Amino acid sequence: MQPVKQVSVRFRPLDLNDTISESSQLVLTHALVFLGAMLFTNLPLLLWQVLALTQPSQWMVPPRYSSVRDIDTVASVILRSLDGFDIRLAASTAVSFLVGLWQSGAATRVASRCYFGHAVGVAESATEAWTRMPSLLVGGAAPAGFVTLAGWLSTKDVAGIAACAILLLVTYPFWLFVTPAVMNEGLGGIAALRRSARLAAHAYGHVLAVWLVLELLLFLASLMPFFMIGLVGAASDSAQTNRIATVLLGNLAAFVIVPFRMTVIALLYYDVRRRKEGRASVLRACD
Repeated sequence: MQPVKQVSVRFRPLDLNDTISESSQLVLTHALVFLGAMLFTNLPLLLWQVLALTQPSQWMVPPRYSSVRDIDTVASVILRSLDGFDIRLAASTAVSFLVGLWQSGAATRVASRCYFGHAVGVAESATEAWTRMPSLLVGGAAPAGFVTLAGWLSTKDVAGIAACAILLLVTYPFWLFVTPAVMNEGLGGIAALRRSARLAAHAYGHVLAVWLVLELLLFLASLMPFFMIGLVGAASDSAQTNRIATVLLGNLAAFVIVPFRMTVIALLYYDVRRRKEGRASVLRACD
């Protein structure tokens, strides 16, 4: 395993622009490691997608959810569930959720190791995230619950959509650091939730601002694959072709979005720790 290029750790507070730009540089510099981690952790979902494409009567293509910008995906799943329980929909949603947690954990591990200039391998990051899956599941339950509630509110009238936005703005920043707390501090799910909430509360305005800009950037980045999917749909009347294009472009988008999102969150996590606990806390995390 080749050592990664040393990245200088900034011990002064990072402003919004610093956080975004350094995250972009980190992802670009170590793009191959991030891509390998995404491919490795995406294998279960890819297998499910292949089965769904080849046997559509028995399997369903899992809905992808990368961040709160995909709240419409959550809303569509809820609306389809109201028509009656569908085991295919439930199973595909569960697989997508588990893979999403695994990918987020692996990407966080890669981002943290590379940020401090340590060597990291694809299998190592994926394995580490998998071993911490119970904590990631418990820690991800609360954010998933709030996102589900927000998705349900968004299916209502204009007041429901407004309530959805308010709910996410008020609560979601408190859960941003759950995955870094699990992957970098080895905390259990409940402890990671508490840790994340305490860190976010210390610099809530800054965390909220970075999160909002991050979600805006991810939304803009997602327009290209959606545009390409639309072009495929306009050029072909084949439903199977459209499904294949959706799966391929959705995976490609996730391979970019997840690493960038988790890198921004990881750097923001260390920055807030610096602000709250001082330089020594980050140096200990570096060891």
